[in-house]
Amino acid sequence: MMYNHAPENYDCPFCRVAKNEYTETYPITRPGDVFLKTEWATAFIAAGTWPNNPGNVLVIPNRHFENIYELPLEYATEVHRLTRATALAMKAVYRCDGISTRQHNEPHGSQDVWHYHVHVFPRYAGDDLYVLSPQRRTTTPEERLPYAQQLRDAGRPEVCMVFEYHGLFNQAHLEPIRRRRAELEGKQEAVLELLLEGTHKAREVARETLARVKRNMHLNYLEEVA
Repeated sequence: MMYNHAPENYDCPFCRVAKNEYTETYPITRPGDVFLKTEWATAFIAAGTWPNNPGNVLVIPNRHFENIYELPLEYATEVHRLTRATALAMKAVYRCDGISTRQHNEPHGSQDVWHYHVHVFPRYAGDDLYVLSPQRRTTTPEERLPYAQQLRDAGRPEVCMVFEYHGLFNQAHLEPIRRRRAELEGKQEAVLELLLEGTHKAREVARETLARVKRNMHLNYLEEVA
């Protein structure tokens, strides 16, 4: 049984974001807010902000699922993979002290957009995130743009590596990192060859030892029989 509360003919704002279908005024999220998108999920700067936690993010599945009850496991995996990458990017870019994630279902669970989504908040010591919830306000696209740009900026090596590790981001900007990685992998291959050489020698020693043990066991057996 599904627990749905979306009104009939609901024009889902998050589906519009996922499909890149915007009108001049709807949804309130704008194309510039999106900083990361995969086949399965999309991450963007949230329109609502808290006094001490600007640049908070929403992560959504690209298909419409109203809540956690109907979210398929393959989408849950990909949404939370993107959530984790976002959290790591926030740590690298915002230099925040921690990360909070939360997710709401149904009206009494504080859900107000009928499309599954995960909130990702940068946290700072003494930020009073939950205390200051009544002071939440809607931001302008211009306010949100710098945060999206920071998280979108694949020129920063630490962000590059986070997103490349998760297979999620701008491949064109990764060439310097790839070259460096190739150099390191070349060194790793050399080390691996030494290790394999050592392994072969160890195997030879092991075989010789085993043969010697077998010979001794055989001699001991012959002595016992005699």
